[in-house]
Amino acid sequence: MLRARAMLNLLEGIPAIYDDYELCNPGQPRESRITPSSTDQRFRLYPNPANSEIIVEYHLSSSTDNRLLIFNLFGQLVKEMILPDIAGNLVAPVNDLLPGIYWYFVSGTGQSTFSGKIIINR
Repeated sequence: MLRARAMLNLLEGIPAIYDDYELCNPGQPRESRITPSSTDQRFRLYPNPANSEIIVEYHLSSSTDNRLLIFNLFGQLVKEMILPDIAGNLVAPVNDLLPGIYWYFVSGTGQSTFSGKIIINR
């Protein structure tokens, strides 16, 4: 569900907020609301278009299980990279990817999801 929403967000270009509780339980009151804390999160992936490698700069709110996932246009996972720390730079080879358009997502616990499009060009 998260991947489908992230891909829809990329296609529409307008961030959408989905209230799963309200969608699944229309009209029922909530016990409590959880509001996300405001943290300084950043994510940058370049160059785009890329040739042989990408550089990932990131500063995330949690260091638990952060991963950069790259999907082809069919939604198939083609590359997965672990982001080892809460912040850092990662140089990742993309020689194994065919030229084309890919979607990337950053997944992890306790954070917003970053997503975007990257073009591999040779």
